[in-house]
Amino acid sequence: MLHKFLIFLIWGEDMSLYGHTNINIEALKRWVNALSVDTVKEVDVGGHLISIEKEWREVLELQLEGFSAMINILNEGQDWRECQGILSLLFYNAFIRVDNSSIRIADYFECKFQNILYPD
Repeated sequence: MLHKFLIFLIWGEDMSLYGHTNINIEALKRWVNALSVDTVKEVDVGGHLISIEKEWREVLELQLEGFSAMINILNEGQDWRECQGILSLLFYNAFIRVDNSSIRIADYFECKFQNILYPD
């Protein structure tokens, strides 16, 4: 249930019904191993830009190190979402959220379409 809550925080709702099943484990390993905190200068969290200074950089580095270690020992068929427990909203917004309507995880990209003519 935690993974749904975390995705909800950045996405507004859960990924598509089976979106999480479309993520290839080998692609996820390549993706997570290519991530670097060095490229992150600031992160938008809830409309507030957070400058990634020493303290925040250390938090992201620890989360990335732990998440990478867990992902790298996964086998095909295992649920990668079980590795999300250590991730913060800052991590999601730095590495997974593309913009206000899309997310990218490894080889999986999801875009949320909104009806601008007839909003809910």
